Amino acid sequence: VWSVVNNALQFKPRQTLETGMRVAVNTVFGLAGVLDIATEMRLPRNKQDFGQTLGYWGIASGPYVVLPFFGPSSVRDTVGTMVDANVDLVNNLKNVPTRNSLIGLRVVDKRSEFLGATDVLDQAALDKYSFTRDLYLQRRASSIGRDLPQIDAPPKEERYDLPAPAASPAAK
Repeated sequence: VWSVVNNALQFKPRQTLETGMRVAVNTVFGLAGVLDIATEMRLPRNKQDFGQTLGYWGIASGPYVVLPFFGPSSVRDTVGTMVDANVDLVNNLKNVPTRNSLIGLRVVDKRSEFLGATDVLDQAALDKYSFTRDLYLQRRASSIGRDLPQIDAPPKEERYDLPAPAASPAAK
């Protein structure tokens, strides 16, 4: 439901309608959202959060931070996470055991998504922090639809103290 609001705030009418349709289908045919019938119907998932909405509106991401229990983030996305948490239906449940059980299930599910990524990180990255930071910032920039930050090699330094190369090979 919150993705519908964020898609609307980003003026994405197609994604807003598709996400609204997913909510309606899963609510009516998926036993109030228990089953994900919309995926079986091949309705696209357009998950948006408030951090992406802030990015769409031009708020800079700010410094990269790693939050305990939450993982990589930026200052903008941290604010977005706080807004998302306040409007999350699970976090607003009054029955504490049910709420905590659902939050625990969500944490286990999210962690299981990243098990394969840990192996890739161990094999591919010389500096895990830089690799994770760059990957996170590029993924977030891509999900917002803005230009990706440039992570290029430093420009080649021109040397003026060396002679210019000859047009033809030197004669022996």
